[in-house]
Amino acid sequence: MTSLKLLTIVEATTINAVAKTVLEFYRSARELSQNAPDFPVIEGCVATFDRQRVNQSSPNDFVTAARELGLDVEVIPERRRFDHSVIPALRRIVERRVPDVVVTNSVKFGHCRTPIGWLPCVALLRKSCPAQPA
Repeated sequence: MTSLKLLTIVEATTINAVAKTVLEFYRSARELSQNAPDFPVIEGCVATFDRQRVNQSSPNDFVTAARELGLDVEVIPERRRFDHSVIPALRRIVERRVPDVVVTNSVKFGHCRTPIGWLPCVALLRKSCPAQPA
C-alpha cells in the first residue's frame, strides 16, 4: 500500500470553516484508506500558529480536535501579527517532516524553500505558494 505525506498549514484556533474542511479531509482519507485497498494511506501533520495567550495551559479547540483525530500537530508560537520568527520555524518543520505535498491557505508558507528545492504545494490562496524559479 502506498502512502502520501501531507503537511497542512492552518491558521485556526477554533473549528472555523478552514479547520472543519481540513479535519473532514483527514477523517475521510482515513476511512477511504481503510475501506479501499487502492487508496493511499494519508500520513497527515497539521502545523498551526499560537499567539501568546494569557492562559496557555491548554491547547486551543482546533489543536484539540486535530489531536483527537490522531493527527500529528506542530504548534508554532507566534508573538504577534507578522511575527517573522514563524518563517524559520516553518522551514524546520518542512525539513524534519519531508512532506510529499504541502496544503495551505497561509501566505506564510511562501518562504519555505527547502534544501532539496521547492515542494509541491496546494495553495488555497493565490499567492501562498510562490512560482518556482526558472
